[in-house]
Amino acid sequence: MSELKELAMKLVAACEHFYLEKCVYQVLLEGAHVQGWQKLYEENMRDPQMIAANRKTFAPIYDAIEHEADAEEAVRKVLKLLPKQEMPN
Repeated sequence: MSELKELAMKLVAACEHFYLEKCVYQVLLEGAHVQGWQKLYEENMRDPQMIAANRKTFAPIYDAIEHEADAEEAVRKVLKLLPKQEMPN
């Protein structure tokens, strides 16, 4: 795997982690005033269903990188496939 593809994979892995973290924060915020939220946070970060759903979101991005012969095109595909940040109303 080329150096550029490896960097792109690392970028996606970091984005995947932050995306999962964002989802967990949303769950916590919806249940405001929940005692023991730190424990809930850690449990959610390890929750197999949440991890699987998150992985499903990012699987096409990993596939696009792995199957693209041209490193620059792989990076372009990554940028197109990353989840878009929703702006608050």
